[in-house]
Amino acid sequence: MAGAGAGHPALNETSLFVGVDIGTSGCRAIAIDRDGAPAATAKAPLPAPVRAGPASLQDPDLWWQGALDALGALLAELTPGRIRAIAVDGTSGTLLLAAPDGTPLTTGRMYDDAAAVAQARLIARHAPPDSPVSTATSSLAKLLLMASTSAEGKALYAEWIVDACRSFSALGALLYGLFTAA
Repeated sequence: MAGAGAGHPALNETSLFVGVDIGTSGCRAIAIDRDGAPAATAKAPLPAPVRAGPASLQDPDLWWQGALDALGALLAELTPGRIRAIAVDGTSGTLLLAAPDGTPLTTGRMYDDAAAVAQARLIARHAPPDSPVSTATSSLAKLLLMASTSAEGKALYAEWIVDACRSFSALGALLYGLFTAA
């Protein structure tokens, strides 16, 4: 394959692709080759979310540290120059509000957080009957709850991790450099 685009390294038989999964109990990273065969794996545990009644909260700094730990262990097993792409995912329905510079504005509300009861009732007045968006665990209900205390930011915590890779620490600079260097 020729190049992956201007300013991106060319794909070849030694190319690796990294996936990072930020879950409730840990961060996992894997590097695969072009055929999908694993080249290396790593994981870092996370403490359980803090539960307070229907709320289920987790400190986003734990996600960042878990991602750094998993990626650091993964990179120790690889030649970083072979990495051509990185993908990040997280627990569906978990939300974090962050400032435009990536600074977290809230704790993360986990996928099973059901504290947004009043917001869910408001949504139910406008949503189609039986819509999952009108439940207290829906991302929209959680976003409305979070916005009531922090109106700015973006509600994608996986994006926060990617943004943080561009902004913070030597590992972040290394990862960002892998995709911007010619």
